[in-house]
Amino acid sequence: MAYRSLLRNIPALVYSSNPAAPSSCRLIIKYSETHKQASIILYFLAHIHGFEAEQSFVLTYDANNLVPGTSFLRPTTEHLSRAQRSQIARNDTPSCNTLHLTLRQPCTVSCPPSTSGIAPKPGHELHLHQLREHARALEICIVFDHNYLHVDCYAAFHRLVSRPENLVGIPVDKYQGTSSRQADWTIFIPIEDAAREAPPLYTDVGAKRHRQAPSSSSPERSPTKRRFITPRIEAADAASWNPLLGSPTEKATTTTVSPSPPRPSSPYNAPDLHDVVGNAVETMVPQVLRKILPNMLSDLFTIPTSPKPDNEAANSIGARITARLAADAEPFLTKMVKKIEQDNIDHDLDLRRYTDAQLFEEIEDHKLDLNSAKEEALAEIRLECEKLTQELVDVANAKVKKLSEDVQGLVNETFVDVYDKLNELVEKKKPSLQKHVRKILKQEKERFAAENYNSRGRRAVSLPL
Repeated sequence: MAYRSLLRNIPALVYSSNPAAPSSCRLIIKYSETHKQASIILYFLAHIHGFEAEQSFVLTYDANNLVPGTSFLRPTTEHLSRAQRSQIARNDTPSCNTLHLTLRQPCTVSCPPSTSGIAPKPGHELHLHQLREHARALEICIVFDHNYLHVDCYAAFHRLVSRPENLVGIPVDKYQGTSSRQADWTIFIPIEDAAREAPPLYTDVGAKRHRQAPSSSSPERSPTKRRFITPRIEAADAASWNPLLGSPTEKATTTTVSPSPPRPSSPYNAPDLHDVVGNAVETMVPQVLRKILPNMLSDLFTIPTSPKPDNEAANSIGARITARLAADAEPFLTKMVKKIEQDNIDHDLDLRRYTDAQLFEEIEDHKLDLNSAKEEALAEIRLECEKLTQELVDVANAKVKKLSEDVQGLVNETFVDVYDKLNELVEKKKPSLQKHVRKILKQEKERFAAENYNSRGRRAVSLPL
């Protein structure tokens, strides 16, 4: 595998200046021995203005951005509450360690796409301020449970911490989708600026009047209604579009666009199609009417040849205005709806690609976990087999020793029995043996005497008379 996770999406605590108030995040460490690449990745969730749900922010610390000789891992000395320890613990006996990193420059930030800076939702200012401080800090401390680090990853982790100059960062597209925007810590709006003016998610081009709150008798809009992504309307385009004069080239003068006030807070941060059309109409109509009505008064209020009732004249004027506005606004609104549909399609495709990349990464990580679990299981099985074999050898040695002692005792007993029987047999045969021995000795004595007599006779014969 080209890229593997030394630590895969584990809980961690991060602080840059105040150890007593760390932030919660998810920690990932990607490493590639083949490409000599490594990156430390921190995932945060935050409530920001313009989005209903929590949005993810990714802080990436590439290996080549670490100052050599300054990063280290040590046991955690900061005081952690029981809740914080249980939050990052893998089991009942956590081994909390702190990874201290020193950076050459602030880390890169992957954030949701937006047309302006990122501001917090009311009530979440402190969390986004901490995230901004983490992103701009040149020294960062990450507290995690060392039990998550597999023994096979110790060497690679040590190389990343002790010798980062031999590695470079992993490209963002290898672990993240294309729907995020790459930025730095300046994308976050400071708390004082956010409190003074919260930036809207979409750019308004004209003065927008506040919608009145719905009465208690009017039904509330269903929160499950599909929401559309509002396209960005440039101020120049909005000013150049005149629903009564047609194309921008038909205008004689340039329309001045007044600055937009901040949009009031709404329970639905992403407006739907009705809101988009309403916003466009409310923005364009007052400017257009102020420009063209003086030139059309003579035509609109021309007295017809045949007298008509006042109400019929008013209806005729309203019908003519409505027809002209509808005819000229239809191309613009059609283009806007198509842009909304295309933006939604592109957004869905980006989410699909991002999800596919995440799924592939999860599958690869699960394969690595399965391989590691298999190796651990095989090591445990080998250890158990060796232990069982040793126990069997010990039992066999004990049995052999006992059997040897039993055989030795039996041999001794047999030898004693045989020896005793031989003694008894010797005692029983002793008289007959003695008699037989005396007989043999007598025979030998007689034979010796006969031979001696014959020898003396032959000697006497040979002597001279």
